[in-house]
Amino acid sequence: MKKIITFLFILLFLVGCSVVNKHSNEIIEMISNGDFSDVNQKISEIENDESLSEDKIAEIKNSVFNDISLRIDQLIEEFKDDKIEVSDFVLNLDEYNSINIEQIKEKVSSTKSNLKELIKSREAYILGLENFEKKRYENSLDNFLKVIDTDKKFDNAMEYVTETKKLLLIDIRENLKSKEQLEMFESAYIYLKDRESYFKDETEYNDLLEEYRNMYIEHTKNVAIDHRKNNKFQDALKELKDLKQKISGNNEINDLIKEIEKEYETFTETRKNELLAKMNIKYDSMNDITRISPKGTDAFTLNIPNNGFIFFPMIQVGSKNINEGIAILSVATGFSQDDWVFMDRIQFNVDGNRFSWEIGFLEAQTEVGWGAIYEWVLKNNFDQPSLITDLEKMANAKSVELRYDGEKRDRDEKLSKTQIQQIKDILELYEFLNGF
Repeated sequence: MKKIITFLFILLFLVGCSVVNKHSNEIIEMISNGDFSDVNQKISEIENDESLSEDKIAEIKNSVFNDISLRIDQLIEEFKDDKIEVSDFVLNLDEYNSINIEQIKEKVSSTKSNLKELIKSREAYILGLENFEKKRYENSLDNFLKVIDTDKKFDNAMEYVTETKKLLLIDIRENLKSKEQLEMFESAYIYLKDRESYFKDETEYNDLLEEYRNMYIEHTKNVAIDHRKNNKFQDALKELKDLKQKISGNNEINDLIKEIEKEYETFTETRKNELLAKMNIKYDSMNDITRISPKGTDAFTLNIPNNGFIFFPMIQVGSKNINEGIAILSVATGFSQDDWVFMDRIQFNVDGNRFSWEIGFLEAQTEVGWGAIYEWVLKNNFDQPSLITDLEKMANAKSVELRYDGEKRDRDEKLSKTQIQQIKDILELYEFLNGF
């Protein structure tokens, strides 16, 4: 009787093993054939098969995992030995990861994590080759330099790095020559400096960098000196200070900046006094405001001539001391005539460049007196943001025509050369008082 029971146990065990092997072999065969979509369907059928116990289902899955685990290990060795492309390696891992068996997913995840650096390295090598073939040498170098020293591709990558540097340096020299011919010395130096990381401690590159560094310095100095001769001190200082930012530690540049700044300070004071000598300066103690306008004008009373017009700029300073208060640039303009215009806009034609100033209802000022009608407006650069730009256009114009446009009619005028010069002088003085 005992023998019969033992036989039955053995028989049941063999039957169980047969079932496990049957199902696991079917799944493994599907995987071998690349039928991954059918694999998950088969696993689902097994999980829902009531004739299979949970232990048997677990055995089937474990059997499949053991097989796939060996395949992944073999795949890893082939990848490390450079016998399989990185794209195929990742694709195979992703295919195994699609199988709904948790152990396999964990194995794939740990494999990708452990080989993360090597995968990136191998991908970088491929991109390096692609860019090399397309003669994109900087991109090629960027990728070859990402290949890690434990990668079988490392030695090949370093050989490509050497070759790519030679080709890149040829391209760099050609670009530099083009920039040099166009006298783009700053651009040439920055272009060369930006590629310095590729050629650390390499004599040929460092000599080239020094050559264009000196070109950039000499060219900028010459430009600054030309500006200085023409009293364009701001432009000269800007050139030199920009140079100083990009090339530090040059005492010659620092000394030249100090020298020009001192000369500029003297020039500024002299020029400012020359301009002030051409101005009418009045202080209103009640409002603590100083108005500076061209001689022959009155910034407070305006003095619009009978049947005439005014158009002059002024500077308003919120202090008796014009060097201390905040400076505001303004324009006083208006006219006198026998009838109303009720102006609500002033149109300008400056050498063919047309623009207009709108006049708000509360801005327009009017008065009737001495048998005439007076209309005028006072604009400033806070309420009229385009004022400075518009005045700069007028200051450099050959012809400035304006039209006082209104509800009833309009009136046309033209600025004289004297008025245009007044605008130019006031703008220059405003820059001095406004601290540039």
